This record gives sequence, structure tokens and C-alpha cells, in this order.
Amino acid sequence: MARPVSPRCAASVINTWRLPMRSLFLKIFLWFWVAMLLMGGTLILAQRYWAGPSLPTPSAMAAYVAEAERMFAHKDSEGVRLWLRRLNRESELRFFVIEERSRLFPAQRLPRPLQERLEAELDTRQTRGGRPRAVAEAFKVDGREYHLVAMLPHHRYRLQDLPVSLRLGVALAVSAAISLLLAGVISRPIRRIRLAAQRLADGELEARVPPLRGRDEIAELGHDFNLMAERLQHLLEVQTQLLRDVSHELRSPLNRLQVALELARGAAGASAGTSLDRIEREAERLNDLIGQVLSLSRMETGAVEPRWAAVDISGLVRDVVDDAAFEAGDRLSLQFQGAEGISATADAGLLHSAVENVVRNAVQYSPEGGRVGVVLRTDGEAINITVLDDGPGLPEEQLERVFEPFVRVSAARERSTGGYGLGLAIARRALRIHGGDIEAANRPEGGLAVSLRLPRSRPSRDTSVDSP
Repeated sequence: MARPVSPRCAASVINTWRLPMRSLFLKIFLWFWVAMLLMGGTLILAQRYWAGPSLPTPSAMAAYVAEAERMFAHKDSEGVRLWLRRLNRESELRFFVIEERSRLFPAQRLPRPLQERLEAELDTRQTRGGRPRAVAEAFKVDGREYHLVAMLPHHRYRLQDLPVSLRLGVALAVSAAISLLLAGVISRPIRRIRLAAQRLADGELEARVPPLRGRDEIAELGHDFNLMAERLQHLLEVQTQLLRDVSHELRSPLNRLQVALELARGAAGASAGTSLDRIEREAERLNDLIGQVLSLSRMETGAVEPRWAAVDISGLVRDVVDDAAFEAGDRLSLQFQGAEGISATADAGLLHSAVENVVRNAVQYSPEGGRVGVVLRTDGEAINITVLDDGPGLPEEQLERVFEPFVRVSAARERSTGGYGLGLAIARRALRIHGGDIEAANRPEGGLAVSLRLPRSRPSRDTSVDSP
């Protein structure tokens, strides 16, 4: 029993065989076909324009000579003149008769320029392209020798007489013009789709492909791209709104929990102090988590308006290192290396948050007795801040994922060590608002190196919603 064909499959087959005019395949085929036709037509027109008249064939010359012999035999000089005039009028060739001693018939000496030209034209070695431009046929009447000459007009050139390079140049020029037009027709809409894709990748969720002409596959691709972009924008907006709503909803019971905790601490005895302290720590951690989620959400959606000002980067980084060293105490050592007086146009709060999150991350995962180094240097118009730790490092395939929200990519970096996987995500978002970026790499001697890079000047365009 035959299996039924699905409507979707049947429609696909029909569309494939139908090849409507909106098909890109058919457009390309027709363009190349038209290009070949135009090239052929150009060559044909050039042939007709430049070809001009052809020299008489040997049989035709024999017929002309027979007619001339007959008239000369009858002493019909006037008839010869009229006959030559008629031949010159009816064709684009020049016919004349040369008597002995290079004299034109009747009894006119052949002008020297014409004689030299005739000799050159009759010499096939001196004609263009090796083709003679004149033919002559000798005949005798009453012992006198005559030459019937047929010559192409001097101002007309045949296509065969043109240099091969010029003929190839004409063909190449026509094909290049058509190919250029075809390339523009195909590449222009593709370039628009590519630019829209780049904008979408840069975080412009409103990026769309402008309406494209026609209904071919490229136009359909642009339409499908817009549908995809709308779907992505909707999903991301829903996700961001969900995080924001959940965070706000958690804030209210958390505040009530903290108030109840203080009341319970006052009413309970000393025996409940340990449990209440644990509840307080968990409440503070939850409050910190909610704050980080809200901060990241605001930066993701562009709700953060950077406060641009001249910032002393050297002083900012040194303050972060000093604070981290104070909190770490004797557990490990922190070292700062960098020149003084390095400044940039930045948002001090966002930049401080980015550097602090990276340094705290390094302190958190460095072993006791380890060392954390912070190196500040300039590279032209960019500023580089590198944070080095002695921790366990990361698997190579996870070096990029570590900057995604709520990602803990190693067993050595679990929640039990503290943190929620948001610090580095916030740092990357803050740097991209500044037109910079952040990346991580494993150190050969062990540990992780996190590099922060930002420009000295304010970014030329709004990067507050750039995506990774």
C-alpha cells in the first residue's frame, strides 16, 4: 500500500518544479542567459557595423573581367566608364581599371599616393590581420595589358581587422558590466541582512531587515530573519521581566523576614543566637543575590544610564586592591603593579563594580597562602587590567561560559565557596557599556588570568545593551 504524501512535502516538490519568477535560482539563470545573449548580440552588431563590404570572390572577379574584356574588345570606352561608375555606386567597393605603366583608364596617370597604397594593399604581408584589402585581375585586349582592381574603402575597417586584444576587450567589458549588475542585485539584499544580523548580535534587539524588493529566496530570508528577531526580542524581554519581577517580589518577604529576625533576636535567649545568626547570614546572602540580579537586569536592558566623567583608573584599581587585601587578611597576599596617573572617561561606579567583582573572584578561589596580582597598563588608546590568581583554573571549553549569569563551570567553583555566578557576568556587562570587554585564560604555571580592556575615551555609540 502506498504511503500518503504530506501536504508540506507535496508543496515543496511543486515549488521546486514550478520555478516561479520569484525564484533566486531562476533569476541567476536568466541573468547569465541574458548576459550571454547580450555578449553575442554585441559581437554580431559589431560584426555588422565594422564588417563593411567584402572583396569579390574569384568567380565574381572572373565575371567582372569577362565583362571588361568584352567592352574593351568593342572599343566601348564610354561603356567601361559607365560600368565602373555603376559598380562603385551599387557596392561599397572601389572599382577601377589600370592600364600599362600604372595609368588609370582612360589615359590618366595613377596618382603616386594611390599607386603606393594599391601596392601596399595588394601585398598581403602588409595588410591588417594578413587579409588583403584589394584584389586585382589582369587581362589583355589587343596586346594591351589591363588590371581590374577592386579595393575596400580606406575608412572602413572590418571586425576581423581589429586587434584580437581589442575584440577581447569589448567582450570583457560587456560581460563585466552585466556581471557587476548581477553581483549588485544579489549582494545588496544579502548585505542588508548581514548588517541587521550584526546589529542583533550587538544587542540591538530592535534590529530588522528593511523590506526587500521581490519575492525570491533572499526576500523570504529577510522576512524569516525579522520573524526570528521578533521572537528573540520577545523571549528576552519576557525573561528579563521575569527576573525583575521575581527579584522585586522576593524583596518584600525578605524585608519582613529581617524585621522578624530582629524581633526574634530580642525575645529569644542566648541559646537561639547561633541559629538566628545563621538565618541572618542567609537573609543577607539572599538580599545580595537579589541586588545582583536587579543590577544585571538593568544593565542587560539598558536601564542603566552611564555617568560619564574623568576617572583616575590608577586610584580606582588601587582602592579595590587595598579593600580586597584588608578583607583577605593573612590568608593570602595581593599585589598591585601599575603606573600612576592613568585616567579615562568612564562611569566610576560601573567600572569599580567590574574590577571589584573580578578581584573578589580571584581572592575567593585562590588557596590559602596564595597570591593575587593585579597589573594595570596602557596600550595606545586602551587600558588593560589583568587579574592573576593561583586558583585551580578552568577547563578550556568553559573559559567563555564563566561570564554567563548563574554559571558555575567547575567542581572547584561551586556555590559552597560562595557567590552565585553573577559577578563576572556583571563585570562583562559593565565593561561592554564602556565599549570594552573581558576574557579569561589559564596561566601556564597554574591559576586563572582575567583581562579587562576598556578604551580611554567614551564609546562613540550606545553599548549599554550589547550582547556577548
